[in-house]
Amino acid sequence: MAALSTPPTTTLSDAELAKSVQTELRRVGCLVSGAGGDWNAASQRSLALFNKYAGTKFDAQLASIDALDALKAKPGRVCPLVCDNGFRADGNQCTKIACRAGHRVNDDNECEKIDEKKPVATREDSRRRDQGRKEAESAASKSQASGQMVCNSAGCRPVGKGCRLVSQKINSGASFTTEVCN
Repeated sequence: MAALSTPPTTTLSDAELAKSVQTELRRVGCLVSGAGGDWNAASQRSLALFNKYAGTKFDAQLASIDALDALKAKPGRVCPLVCDNGFRADGNQCTKIACRAGHRVNDDNECEKIDEKKPVATREDSRRRDQGRKEAESAASKSQASGQMVCNSAGCRPVGKGCRLVSQKINSGASFTTEVCN
């Protein structure tokens, strides 16, 4: 006598089925969020991605036993690993891209040299520099209480603060001036 075999019936609730499909979608790299059992828009997009990369045509609006079986039949990643800007796929994970000193990651995830901005002189910079020079010169002249100048073979210069000029005569009748400081 031949016995008829009947396929086993599933006793999964809708939430349990959704959670199982989500878990498998995560395993094959199509779902990045957690498997909570709520068949939401992220789950639907993930199943649509699975359809695209696995060549299947399951209804993404709901989790099904057929989709679960097809997911379980896949041994590894189906959907490609998509990493944020500044990261690259390294096996089954995203790793940060490290650039050498003086470089940064651009929008194409490539290291590019950072342009160093050199200071540019402006008229305002010139005005400040000139004003500073004028203030320094006026401060130097204010510090000279006597207003006297002393000259020698090296040239002329103002008499230092707290100093005075003293004239002296020598035996031949000639005189010379020296700076005397206290």
